[in-house]
Amino acid sequence: MDYKTPRSSKRFSFALLALCTVSLASCRSGASNSPTATPGSVPSPSPTAPPTSLPISSQTPLGASRSLAGGLVLEEHRLLSAPQTEPLTFVPEEGTQEDVLGAHASQRQRSLSSRVLSVDGNPALSAPWNGGSLLAILLTAQGETPQQTVQLLQEGEVIFSAPAGLPSPALPLQGLWTYDGHWALELLLATPDVWEGQIFIDGDLLNDLDGYEEAFAFQLIGARPFFLYQREGRIGLSYDAQEVDLGFDQVTHYQCCSGTVLNPIHAQEMIAFFAQRNGLWYYVEIGLFD
Repeated sequence: MDYKTPRSSKRFSFALLALCTVSLASCRSGASNSPTATPGSVPSPSPTAPPTSLPISSQTPLGASRSLAGGLVLEEHRLLSAPQTEPLTFVPEEGTQEDVLGAHASQRQRSLSSRVLSVDGNPALSAPWNGGSLLAILLTAQGETPQQTVQLLQEGEVIFSAPAGLPSPALPLQGLWTYDGHWALELLLATPDVWEGQIFIDGDLLNDLDGYEEAFAFQLIGARPFFLYQREGRIGLSYDAQEVDLGFDQVTHYQCCSGTVLNPIHAQEMIAFFAQRNGLWYYVEIGLFD
């Protein structure tokens, strides 16, 4: 089941609440992210330059390698049909699945996996910070309609909080990162009308600052902040505060249960994901490749 749909048709059904009898930790999104402290350049929460465009038509040669901002390389492979789960299977128009996955197999296997903690029975993420640590903890206020809130604590003191909507099959805590004097928090917000990713940098919501309909898949690549976003129905990336329009209509993410195999794979210095453009499916890898 794909719980991620285009914003124009987003409607989060209260029927999903029945699934919340399953442990959040066991049914959370498979997007991988890791609390980490890595030195890097100081970013601006908002891009300091207008986004560059990366026009890619449906006729783009398969397996094409394209240079992006900051030395990133994008490789995309058009698929004959939608990828399948259990087990993960996809059929590229050129070559085989083994050929495609073999190109950066060793680098992709150096994955970044989140370590969800339990603090007084509440899910939490931790990251080092100024010789101490930051702790993002998910709290749920019980009632006729349970409401979730994420609090960010520094040495036990709350320094930031944000609403996380209703309980759902996916864990709202998607990632907590610290880098070069900054912190980044990625949340999945679920309400009756919304199912979307939000990214906060030092307390500022990038969705609002930069006009994103959604921001997700945060990680560090080459010690610099990277994430994907959707604006006006198109998918782009932000890398070290520079935007690139990728031209995709959708990237599969925030799926739970068996669908987690289709979520972005975060690895050291790269990310891999499934995307759609003009009704066609693609497998994409972006990174600083070995």
